[in-house]
Amino acid sequence: MTFAIDRKSGVPYYRQIIEQAKYAISRGELYCFLGPNGAGKTTTIKIFTGLLKPTRGRVVIGGYDLEKEPEEAKRLVGYVPERAFLYDKLTGREFLSFVGGVYGKEKKALEKRVGEMIATFGLEEVQDSLIQSYSHGMRQRLIFASAFLPSPEVVIIDEPMVGLDPRAGRHIKDFLREKTRQGMCVFISTHVLEVAEELADRIGIIRAGKMVAEGTLTDRKLYNPPQPNLRSPYALSPTGLPSDGIIRPRTRKRSGNGVERQARRESAGKRDRYPPPGRYCQAVNSRKLLEAPLGKPTPPGEAHR
Repeated sequence: MTFAIDRKSGVPYYRQIIEQAKYAISRGELYCFLGPNGAGKTTTIKIFTGLLKPTRGRVVIGGYDLEKEPEEAKRLVGYVPERAFLYDKLTGREFLSFVGGVYGKEKKALEKRVGEMIATFGLEEVQDSLIQSYSHGMRQRLIFASAFLPSPEVVIIDEPMVGLDPRAGRHIKDFLREKTRQGMCVFISTHVLEVAEELADRIGIIRAGKMVAEGTLTDRKLYNPPQPNLRSPYALSPTGLPSDGIIRPRTRKRSGNGVERQARRESAGKRDRYPPPGRYCQAVNSRKLLEAPLGKPTPPGEAHR
């Protein structure tokens, strides 16, 4: 559950968003979290990072309980949010140095690490420019650099490919694979199936706050999750689409048998072929007026014959 406030009345209330969700992710594993919009992916990530407090259950990172030992647990985590906040009046290098100071890095080691991250994510040309001049893709790369700066054991990423060009996206994918081979645990939330198919060691699918399927790409249960009894067309599959990925138009219910439908088509054709008398007379009169030679007035009553 999560705490919220009604906008109209201002009365606080509790709304259940995540229910019966269990996650166990090991070292060296890249876990992809899939689900349609509003399924609870970002809420789950906020719980993992300590931004939201769950009403039930607990989060354990590297053996530390996030609620009881928050500082020790958060030291092990790097976080890439979907919409990151950056200090526009700092340069890229200054921002990374600030993040390293928050994690308590020593000055000499921090300067070396900042240089490594700037080179890794291709920020050499803009490292001394103010962040307010960065494009969206540059900002995204800076956030990645800040998340990996403290050498975390766990990295949580919400929509990793947002705003990245193809070259930067390929570099990020290769970098994440390399880090998982080195033993890092990577948790990615996305609704882009190609990202999950290309990167994930294991996939979890969430819908309406519930985990409906979990496994590898070769598991049959991942492609045949239990279907809810809902009327919404987006409840056909965990991704919000039919299982084969094809959106079909709604068929219109036909009335009557084939003979009656043929009779209606023929009657419609007759109406188009033979217009009503009023329309026919107007058309004939207009044609005669147009065909009359210039300079010779049409005799009275001639156009009405």
